[in-house]
Amino acid sequence: MYTYIPDILLLLVSAITCLYCLVLSRRLKKLQSLEDGLGGSIVELTQAIAKTSEAARQARRTTQDNISVLQTLLHEAQEATPQIEARIESLRYSRIAAKTAHAELDEIMTSQIKPELKNARNASESLLEIVREVTDFQRRSKASKTGAVNLPKTRKDRAA
Repeated sequence: MYTYIPDILLLLVSAITCLYCLVLSRRLKKLQSLEDGLGGSIVELTQAIAKTSEAARQARRTTQDNISVLQTLLHEAQEATPQIEARIESLRYSRIAAKTAHAELDEIMTSQIKPELKNARNASESLLEIVREVTDFQRRSKASKTGAVNLPKTRKDRAA
């Protein structure tokens, strides 16, 4: 009876090993499946790497294009800098010249135009007074021809 024990144990171990191999086989099939298992994960990872590589290439191309554009713009800006500086300097001189001209015009206005304006005002007031006196004289002349009452002779007489 004891002679069968090693055979039974061997059979039992072989059966357990077969079951274990069956379980491992199923697990390997699941892992190798392209949809659910490790194979699917590998496929997805490969696709993600391809997309990332393409995005990196596109970013590299875009960066190179942007570098080219920036270099062109920088070159144009460097070429335009002396012209801009010359124009700024010209504007400074123009501003100084304008201030000087403004000061000169103020001086001319103060020294020449304002007195002339005052003289013109005085002359216009005098002319206005003469026109009033002539108008008064014409009224008096008409009144004396028609026999009207004494009218004042001048504005000063009317005020009195």
